Amino acid sequence: MTDTEARRPDGTVGVAAVAGTGTGVIVDVAGTTDVIARLHAEPHAAPDAILNPYLVDGLWTLGGPTGMTGGAVAALAGLTGGDPGLAGAGDLPAGSDGLLVLPSLTGSRFPDQCPAERGAL
Repeated sequence: MTDTEARRPDGTVGVAAVAGTGTGVIVDVAGTTDVIARLHAEPHAAPDAILNPYLVDGLWTLGGPTGMTGGAVAALAGLTGGDPGLAGAGDLPAGSDGLLVLPSLTGSRFPDQCPAERGAL
């Protein structure tokens, strides 16, 4: 395995499943962490973004992990005595009555990285 092959993270693989070889396509790979990336034909840099080689030679992804989205749901369930599957969530009334959730439990990430920032309810 070459250095270039080793730097193809799972987010880049997820982009391939959606974007194919469509340069300019922006993909959000949702999971424990969301990864947002745009497919490019030329490597270039952007502030706070991560450039990775794509699965197809000559193409690149530019973007990064945005935060702990699915992981935040599991952590919130644990904090409130629920389970990660959110059993009983269907019994809750619709709407949030003004509840605001900032899910950056492990610090904010791409595009405005701030490791010290923490989520809140």
